[in-house]
Amino acid sequence: MIREVRNADTININSKTSQRVLNMQSKFSLEQIRSVSNGAATFYVWVCFVTIHQISIYIDFKICLV
Repeated sequence: MIREVRNADTININSKTSQRVLNMQSKFSLEQIRSVSNGAATFYVWVCFVTIHQISIYIDFKICLV
């Protein structure tokens, strides 16, 4: 997984994919993820910031960090 993250093309993620990812992640809180795995929580936060940056609109960060 680390290799996949390292090689991920975070510049060319399309808006539809970003919205889909945020929709899926909004079903879970950071605390829920952290209770299962600190590594998964780190990945969760990274994905939140990558997708939020990519869609280039204002989104309340509470979606990811509640």
